[in-house]
Amino acid sequence: MCIRDSDDNTYLVSSCGKDDTVIDGSGTGDVIDFTWNNNGSVVDGFSITNGISGVHLHGAQATISNSSIYGNSNSAANGGGVNADHGNDFLTLVNSEVFNNSAINGAGLAFNQGNFVIIDSTIRNNTATGDGGGLWLNGLAGKTNSITGSTFTLNSSGDTGGGLHLTNGTGIVNIDKSIISTNSSGTRGGGIYKENSIRAAVANSIISDNGSGTEGGAIASVGNSIGSFSLINTTLAGNDATTYGGAIYTYNGDYNPCNFTIRNSVFWNNVAAGAGFPGHNICLLYTSPSPRDRTRSRM
Repeated sequence: MCIRDSDDNTYLVSSCGKDDTVIDGSGTGDVIDFTWNNNGSVVDGFSITNGISGVHLHGAQATISNSSIYGNSNSAANGGGVNADHGNDFLTLVNSEVFNNSAINGAGLAFNQGNFVIIDSTIRNNTATGDGGGLWLNGLAGKTNSITGSTFTLNSSGDTGGGLHLTNGTGIVNIDKSIISTNSSGTRGGGIYKENSIRAAVANSIISDNGSGTEGGAIASVGNSIGSFSLINTTLAGNDATTYGGAIYTYNGDYNPCNFTIRNSVFWNNVAAGAGFPGHNICLLYTSPSPRDRTRSRM
């Protein structure tokens, strides 16, 4: 199904709801394709399944509500459930489920410089062979993204970011009143992986029972000092890392100060299995201007 640029403000609404109204892609292409400059279209109350990508946005702004996006497989590229591949893309996802999708990066949701608002939705059981089992974002300067009242659970990645992978750009991802639980990554960031200049802020949330194949069972935040990560009124519990940082691993690279803020938050029963003092809760690895003064701090 293609919703074109001349079809602005198209409303596709099911009268029977998502359990009884299915759009099936027959495994041959994207199920719903919002093309260049389509703005304001809404898809409400459908199951979207059996495509390469369930929903494809290319320079479009769309809303998906009260829907299920599942069983889509983009084995050659990004975005099994949703693939937003242009900087002008804007997706609003409301009261919906994205599950059992697969892709290289962003098996559930993939945004290549696009942005999003996710409200009261569940992203679960998605599998990426690369990065970002639940969500993958390659950010763009100045973009604001938000996740509110939502759950990321049982997603997995072969590399970084089992739940979410956030990288590049100078925008921000705000996560509020959400749950990130039981996700796994092959390397860093079982729950969340953040890299370089993008900023992330998590508030009033729970990050629990995530696991990483190397560092950062709950969170891995790495890269340069332009980016930042903040945790406010958030609980990190039962996360584990194979090496360092059962809850949090942060590494800034050479010559850059770390920019990580934690306020009014709880750390409980997080485990890291690395040698020595692995930092069951926090492993802060940084290098000072002098290579001889390299320091590792662990909690």
